Amino acid sequence: MNKILLGFFFLFLSFCTPASQKIQNENGTLIYPVFENCDKNLSNEEKWKCMSEKLNILYHYQLTHEYGAAISNQEDSIILRMKIDTIGAISIDQIKHSDSVFSTKTDSVLYEITKKVPLFSPAVKAEKKIDFYFKMPIILTK
Repeated sequence: MNKILLGFFFLFLSFCTPASQKIQNENGTLIYPVFENCDKNLSNEEKWKCMSEKLNILYHYQLTHEYGAAISNQEDSIILRMKIDTIGAISIDQIKHSDSVFSTKTDSVLYEITKKVPLFSPAVKAEKKIDFYFKMPIILTK
């Protein structure tokens, strides 16, 4: 049986977060979104680590157990540009595939998995909820 190797290469804040959001400015410090079962009182780095681990587990489980047969013949390197909006809902903003590889089936599966992710506590800056963007790499192998 073909295996799906799911690699999340979170390089934490330096790779996944726009630089403009990592610094304090006159409008206040960014407070990162909080994923279900992650402590709201953690530092941004710890929140990011918790969120990364939870998303890794969720996507890995879904890709290997729920959708494994649907994408078992796919081999791809994918970068998902994700958005957590002001109500805490996560969505895929953009999908980039490696070179010439493209599969609408894989894209459909990724969108379906993303619909199952629970709500986050949204990111906050200057006491205002904001949209939060990050990148999530995924590698699928046969």
